Parts: sequence; structure tokens; C-alpha cells
Amino acid sequence: MNVARQRFSENQNFDFITEDYSRKFPDGNFDLICSALSIHHMEDSDKQLLYNLVFEKLTDKGCFINLESSSGLKGV
Repeated sequence: MNVARQRFSENQNFDFITEDYSRKFPDGNFDLICSALSIHHMEDSDKQLLYNLVFEKLTDKGCFINLESSSGLKGV
């Protein structure tokens, strides 16, 4: 987040909001929603609820970025 804040510090179109989406989702609609390394921990039913909420919160041309990682190796 610090790198992104620094990179876009000159652009007044960016607001950075950090929340725990399992507890509270910010009010309003968004052009960009990002998640990193967390959704895979959720139960499938909770993932579906979250995805529905995310897409309800996106503007018409908004984008959802879900960054996950998988090694594909057992025991790693």
C-alpha cells in the first residue's frame, strides 16, 4: 500500500481504504477493488457472498483484482 500511495500521490483521483472485508465493507461504489492472499482462506459459501458484494460495489467500468498464489506442490 505504501508503494501505491507514493506512486499515485500526485493523482487526486485515488483514495486508499484498508478494511477487513469479512467485518465491514466501505460505503459507496468503487472503480477498483483489490484483494491479496486472503480469499482462498474463506469457505466457498463465504467466497460467493463476498464476490457478489464486490461486484455490487463496483462502478459500471470497475475492476476487481484478486491476487492469490499457489505453488501447486503438496505440503508447501
